[in-house]
Amino acid sequence: MKKADRDIFNHIIDQTASQEVFCRSIQFLSRCLEQYHGKKAVILIDEYDVPLDKAYQQGHYPQMIMHIRSLFSQVLKTNQYLSPTAALNLRW
Repeated sequence: MKKADRDIFNHIIDQTASQEVFCRSIQFLSRCLEQYHGKKAVILIDEYDVPLDKAYQQGHYPQMIMHIRSLFSQVLKTNQYLSPTAALNLRW
């Protein structure tokens, strides 16, 4: 891993990264995984409805739905480093 990538990684882990870096962190981390393993990453998203429900209960649903849409469209749909991704809402 290049030093610049290692620095970005550490800022994400330390939660000291800028908002812009956090917004691109899934794409960045999936690129790191692909470079290391030589295969596209697979991300499984479970319980994505929980933050939506909490936001609805607290009157922040419009803002949260905007964030979830942004996550799904910008990060997952256009991420060239990912294999097809699944959003799961499993109930056991």
